[in-house]
Amino acid sequence: MKNVLRIFGIIAAVAVIGFSLAACGNGVGTPPGTLTVTGNIPGHSIGATVYNNVTGELTMLSVQSALANPRAASLDSSSPFSLQAFPGGGTFTQSGRFLVAFPAAGDFWVIRNVQFANGSATINASDLVRLSSLPMGN
Repeated sequence: MKNVLRIFGIIAAVAVIGFSLAACGNGVGTPPGTLTVTGNIPGHSIGATVYNNVTGELTMLSVQSALANPRAASLDSSSPFSLQAFPGGGTFTQSGRFLVAFPAAGDFWVIRNVQFANGSATINASDLVRLSSLPMGN
């Protein structure tokens, strides 16, 4: 129950951060930093968030630790997701490997080692795993 409450708290924080970023805007057309998802994310309603990558074993604790430090967020309800950098706003333009999470029905779908180039990446929804299905970890 404690973990479920923590997850709901994280979802609320992501929503607040995302709305704050959306309000800032960058004054130009569509930003170049985009996340494209092929396929459907079960139970997904809105948003995508990019975090520092999880190295080592993928567990609930390792993911929850990463969820404390968002790098970019989107409030789009479907793909492609326009990513705004966090902190500071503006288009997400970083390159490298990151963890990506999508809120869905009181849980998260997550995927790690997503390779971004200039803030853009494409992933397949079938590669996502439910946070609640991961082992707890140490």
